[in-house]
Amino acid sequence: MYFAEFETSSHIHEKFYTLTRFLLPFFFIYVGLRLHFDVMGISTLTIAVALIAVAIITKYLGGFAGCKICRMNNTDSNFVASCIIARGDIAIIVATLAHTMGLFDTDMYAAVIIMAVATQIIAPVVINKMYRKTKLCADTEKKEEAEAVSE
Repeated sequence: MYFAEFETSSHIHEKFYTLTRFLLPFFFIYVGLRLHFDVMGISTLTIAVALIAVAIITKYLGGFAGCKICRMNNTDSNFVASCIIARGDIAIIVATLAHTMGLFDTDMYAAVIIMAVATQIIAPVVINKMYRKTKLCADTEKKEEAEAVSE
């Protein structure tokens, strides 16, 4: 925000964006290489399933509550809340830093990475389902309005 005031900020942003786009694949390669599937056990999968459930529920409820605070209807609130489920990129960064600093053991690190990837995979399915439901509700509303006008 501070640098947005300066004339050169767009130039800096453009250079930073290019650098980020270049380095991002290397970060994900690094994350993948730190995972050790050979030492993962049932405890890792149990933790991962629990994290997935907690992540989906809390992200959905937080998004829905935010929409309701802004006085959105339930259909739109459900759609927006379902779109928020996919936010797992920060979890990968924090988990990698915590594992590097020795705060997470290998099981916890793997469980968080699995949770982040799983929510990224689950989200498009949920979003598609909610979009169809939202579209169906919008079509029904338009049909009811058209019938009310024609009467």
